[in-house]
Amino acid sequence: MKSQPSIKLIQEFEQERPYHVAFSGGKDSIVMYHLVKRAKVKHQAYFYVSTVDPPEVTRFV
Repeated sequence: MKSQPSIKLIQEFEQERPYHVAFSGGKDSIVMYHLVKRAKVKHQAYFYVSTVDPPEVTRFV
């Protein structure tokens, strides 16, 4: 599976503190979020609510 090297790398760099995953609702953020979840490492996802985000994105997130 193509994602396995990325998952392994995420696991190798895991530290005591959780990863901080910036989540915008875009395709890159979705992929990173799923990779971190599949790696089963400690993480926190963050979404910054702003007035420039379309309502569809805010509802999705």
